[in-house]
Amino acid sequence: TVYDDSYMYEEVPLGVLQEESWQRFRETAERQVLREISETIEDEQIRRVMTDWAVCMNAAYFSGDHDMMNSLKNEPGREYWQKYGSGTFWGIYLQMMDEE
Repeated sequence: TVYDDSYMYEEVPLGVLQEESWQRFRETAERQVLREISETIEDEQIRRVMTDWAVCMNAAYFSGDHDMMNSLKNEPGREYWQKYGSGTFWGIYLQMMDEE
């Protein structure tokens, strides 16, 4: 249990809701990424690789999976983000995660 000035937080197992919450988390990230890059990245395959990589990196970051984050550094999606998306919100956001 964690306390701060206004709230008390307690970790509890989500059970069946945990998978649904992760799925919604992933879907939200995917929608946001696609909305941002769909007009600037014409190649569908590159868009898909960038989107998949961003969703995986985002999930790894928020779950604290540093091994996954390190393995993603060797994936093509990272290079595509550096080449095509570095100036975008998601590009900057992913770069921040990548540097941790």
